[in-house]
Amino acid sequence: ALLVISLGFRPSLESLGKIVPLFPAILIFAALNSFNENFASRASLLPRLLPVFGKAQSLLLPAVFFGMWHYYGFPPGTGMILPIFLGWVSAKAMVETKGFFWSWAIQVPLDVIVFSIYAILFVS
Repeated sequence: ALLVISLGFRPSLESLGKIVPLFPAILIFAALNSFNENFASRASLLPRLLPVFGKAQSLLLPAVFFGMWHYYGFPPGTGMILPIFLGWVSAKAMVETKGFFWSWAIQVPLDVIVFSIYAILFVS
């Protein structure tokens, strides 16, 4: 995801400097967004899906939902491919660790990048 974002968006050093005061808010929004998306698309679905469909199909369904939610999202032009992959990795982390933390921790840095780009676009 970082590669796709960096190829399509190259901020100047000046614009990066402008968002330094916004970084605490960026971190908070990224952490909250990651929590919300993990809860809505994985934590609420996986416990109900696993006993019915098994592990392989249970990981796929939340991943596809996550991809569909991001179809018109960021980064533009990637469609559903990157979000489906991230959704699958996050769901797998949740199932393998039997917890929420690693799924959340995987997504927070990516959300920091996305919210930083939004901040740069806002201040530019």
